[in-house]
Amino acid sequence: MTQPSAISQFFILSIRGDRLVSRDFRSDIVKGAEEIFFSFISRNRSAPPVFMIEGINFLHIHKNGLHFVITTKFNMSPVSGFEYLNRCTIIIKDFTGQLSEDSIKMNLSLVYEILDELFDDGFMQTTSTSQLCSFVQNQPFVTVDLPSSSLLPSLVMEQKSVNSRATCRPITDKNNDIYVDILEKIDVEFNSEGSTIRSDVLGSIVMKSYLLGCPLLRLGFNTDLVIGRSKDYGVQIDSVNFCEFVNLSEFEQSRVLTLYPQDGEFTLMNYRVGTSYKNDMPFRIFTNVSGVGAFKIEIEVKIRADIPKTTHGSNLFIRIPLPRTTDNVVTTIGSLNTNQHSVEYRAYQKTVLWGIKKFSGMTEQFLRLSVSLSTPVNDLSIIKRQIGPVNMKFEIPMHNVSGVQLRFLKIGLDEISGKVSSKQSNVKRWVRYVTQANSYVSRVYKEN
Repeated sequence: MTQPSAISQFFILSIRGDRLVSRDFRSDIVKGAEEIFFSFISRNRSAPPVFMIEGINFLHIHKNGLHFVITTKFNMSPVSGFEYLNRCTIIIKDFTGQLSEDSIKMNLSLVYEILDELFDDGFMQTTSTSQLCSFVQNQPFVTVDLPSSSLLPSLVMEQKSVNSRATCRPITDKNNDIYVDILEKIDVEFNSEGSTIRSDVLGSIVMKSYLLGCPLLRLGFNTDLVIGRSKDYGVQIDSVNFCEFVNLSEFEQSRVLTLYPQDGEFTLMNYRVGTSYKNDMPFRIFTNVSGVGAFKIEIEVKIRADIPKTTHGSNLFIRIPLPRTTDNVVTTIGSLNTNQHSVEYRAYQKTVLWGIKKFSGMTEQFLRLSVSLSTPVNDLSIIKRQIGPVNMKFEIPMHNVSGVQLRFLKIGLDEISGKVSSKQSNVKRWVRYVTQANSYVSRVYKEN
């Protein structure tokens, strides 16, 4: 009897609905499932991750502008389905170096070979990149995305960390390197005066290993790292979880993790900082709305960078919704270096998009909008309700807001002497800190 965990199809669609990869494992579902899926999610912007149409169960995730979908006729566990999808994305990225539309198009034969090794009659056979390396014969074709010369179009795209040549290297190229990304996404809401209403930091430590063999790793974090509620000292995080192969025997006492890393990319640790987060926000947003005539208002948006002078924010993207009766907008940038800025008014959305390529720490930038309205301003408070909230996205390289730091990364320790072995003395270590805005919102209207 067929097991209920078998999948029927696996396919990858672009954000436009173009079919990039499609593999039918069981031939028990009618053709055209890709069109059925994309038609449904196009009509339903808040489509659930699992749904059924015409007796077909669809499970999907969205990553890097791509839809990864599996279908099945069986009532399979959603947890198993999402585990399949996530492992597929990780393994494809491990082999191709990048998870993007262009990378998949250039490595179609490689992706299809990976799927054929991953699944047998719809059953997943393995989730280990290292085991697949001995079976997959195709070589990847790797490219590195270069930054766009146009500021605003690149900022309108989904924000993401810029990949270096190191992290774009496929897993088949082993040069005895290891790379560590400490990534943090911050959700903040400000009131109109720039004071914090709520804040939340979601962090993850992602490793990508090209190490020869399987050496022991020791990672040391802040000795003042505190987990859970505590007194007002140290770096505090509310919750944390680790991958299953991490040894925590030294973590409680000395904040040291030990592990034998698996090949490819994996998440070593996830953590959250919520109510205990007391550090300064990287940016603060201040807004002011004033009436200057019967058919005109003026909006000033000021952003202050509270990060150190040695740090900078990059690819800032600020979205400012305007009143529904907006007829025309004249913008003034409050900066001498205007070539770092780009402003666009989208009349059909009644929205101003403001892009800043580089924002140095301990500086301020402002944008003044002179807004002409099609109807007279009888009550300024009504107009204020229609403005905002101001939404901001950004990235801060080599900076994290929680204070979680990596003190050391030791590789290939001898179990007797505790020293680095000569075989691992030439290992290249690469550590990067990145802070991104997940939802950075400022209210414009002040409630009484």
